[in-house]
Amino acid sequence: AWLSEARSLALKVPSVTVRGQHNYLIDPAHPDFAGVQVSDPEPLDLDPRITGR
Repeated sequence: AWLSEARSLALKVPSVTVRGQHNYLIDPAHPDFAGVQVSDPEPLDLDPRITGR
């Protein structure tokens, strides 16, 4: 429903792998997509049970 209605550029959803964090789904077909800016990546400290390390 969110994607087909095109009401917003992004949808904030809870992260499955990092408790208390969020991910953003971005609609590349939205009219405001051209204004999206990508920042430098930040380190992510994952639980070893997820990475197997």
